[in-house]
Amino acid sequence: MPVTKVVEIPLEMIPTSENYDFNTYMEIETENFNEDNESAGRYVQKLYTNTNNFNCAMLGSNPEEQSGEALMIMDYTNKAFLIVSYNNADKTGIVMPFNDTIIVEQNTQETKVEDFSQYNPLYRKTGNSKSILGYKCYEYTASTTEYEHIVWVTTEYKMEQSQSFTRTQGFSQIFAYGYFPGGFTMEMYHKNIADKTSTHMLVKDIKASANNSFKLSGYQLMSMGGQ
Repeated sequence: MPVTKVVEIPLEMIPTSENYDFNTYMEIETENFNEDNESAGRYVQKLYTNTNNFNCAMLGSNPEEQSGEALMIMDYTNKAFLIVSYNNADKTGIVMPFNDTIIVEQNTQETKVEDFSQYNPLYRKTGNSKSILGYKCYEYTASTTEYEHIVWVTTEYKMEQSQSFTRTQGFSQIFAYGYFPGGFTMEMYHKNIADKTSTHMLVKDIKASANNSFKLSGYQLMSMGGQ
């Protein structure tokens, strides 16, 4: 009977920083509803970016739960992706490398668009407008036999933050619902026709100039890769 020899290959420690500083901030709240329009849970995403080095972070939490928050950091300087348990006694986490090849180039030229339905024929501009956090937003609707969708899009919010997150395929889904060339979704309502469940998303806060830091000194980070 052949003997299988297991060889343990030590992983090189992926470099990280003890402190991560960010100069922009956004808070997004998402709430799900059941078929009776009763709340089925909320989720809060606090998004941070550093416009000088493109580093970005997301702090996610469920307000109904007392557990700590999950912090994800995309460190472009060290090409490291960190996931740590934050704001609780368990100072542990993992760090993984990412490759330059997954970085998505962004179009830095500003695009002025009067009607975003040109990017998706399912959307229709209703002509309604309202202000969200001081940004003028326009209503767009889309409906099929499967869903009803309403978004409120602004052209007044600059896209530095979303461009940091969408530079990689992994974080790009955070803004998949909200990115229009030259615009950004500040509020979204989505309803499934079949089961009558729905989701409501709202940008609750934006700070184009902020001063936030995450200190990771004392954390035990387990390397999940490296060369």
